[in-house]
Amino acid sequence: FPILEHALYKYAEPQSMPYAYWNKRDVRTILATAGISKDDVPRVGDAHTALSDCYTQIAQVQAAYAKLKMEN
Repeated sequence: FPILEHALYKYAEPQSMPYAYWNKRDVRTILATAGISKDDVPRVGDAHTALSDCYTQIAQVQAAYAKLKMEN
């Protein structure tokens, strides 16, 4: 996203971003693909702490990959 956003800001109108910031898909994409909710994986550490949020997302992605691997 940073590369895409930089290009859009540089060469397009900033108001014409083709998506809203809350519609970016990253961890949510693999969770949706695996059919699991972010609430299915226990939170690591405190909410809204950068390092804890990172660890929580790592655990969520690991769970999603494990589920997808089991399905194949």
